[in-house]
Amino acid sequence: MTPEFATIVAWCIPILTYLWLVGMWAAMVDDKKRRIKEKKKMNWLSALGTTLLCVIVGVVGYGGGAWYASNILFESVVSDVKEVTDTADEVLSDVKSFASQKNIDRKIYKIRTSVENSVENDLNVISKDIGEANKRISELTEEINSSIVEIKRMLLDMEGNVKNYTKDFVSILFINNSKKCPIH
Repeated sequence: MTPEFATIVAWCIPILTYLWLVGMWAAMVDDKKRRIKEKKKMNWLSALGTTLLCVIVGVVGYGGGAWYASNILFESVVSDVKEVTDTADEVLSDVKSFASQKNIDRKIYKIRTSVENSVENDLNVISKDIGEANKRISELTEEINSSIVEIKRMLLDMEGNVKNYTKDFVSILFINNSKKCPIH
């Protein structure tokens, strides 16, 4: 029996007692009118029978109503509450097993260590790649500088050759022209 049901029963006892007394009084008044007509008085056997009949009817009526209300009307509510309670118990046990503070701290430390190692490895790879890129840039810069120096040298040589060619060509033209020209 639940505490709520016991409270309801405890509060119903004074009401039932009052109703029983009213019923006994009504039966006695009614029986008195009938007995006056029949000229008989109510005896203890008649009072006891009436009392027992009222108690049996009251207990059967009250018990049947309580049974019907608790089993038939509240059966679906009780089953729903039990299902929700069972689900809540399962979730709570899962949360308790997962959510202990030490367990959480261990998992956080593990994740932090994993992230730190991953970042460190990535930084090493990036650093190595940057070092290789810097080395290649330096090599390319040296190659370009040497190519520029070579091109400048080639241009200077070409300039000297063009000057010599032009000088020789002009000399040859001048000599050829002076031979053809009678004024000279």
